[in-house]
Amino acid sequence: MPRLDRARLDSVDLRGARLSQNWRPDDAPEFSRADMRGTDLAGTDLKGSDFAWTKLGDADLSGADLSGVYFVRSSLKGANLKGAELREANLREADLTGANLRGADLEGADLEGAILEDTLE
Repeated sequence: MPRLDRARLDSVDLRGARLSQNWRPDDAPEFSRADMRGTDLAGTDLKGSDFAWTKLGDADLSGADLSGVYFVRSSLKGANLKGAELREANLREADLTGANLRGADLEGADLEGAILEDTLE
């Protein structure tokens, strides 16, 4: 099983990477400013991770635990967040245009200034 505990992946290019389901970091990695467009993170546990300014367009985050994740000013255009756990997530000024939010738990999430055009709820 891949281990990235306490990893700092700032500004790294992970476009199209498959990190789904079997990847379970013990400590929240930092992905700020990374390019993760099209990345498969379905079913992962990423509680408290830092995705500020990250490009996550068309990423698969379905069923992921994203509780308390920091998505400030991130691009989640067309991302699949179906059934994701987003409790207490910070999505300030994030672009969620066309994202699938069906069944996502957004209780306590901060959506101030977020772009929610054409989202599926």
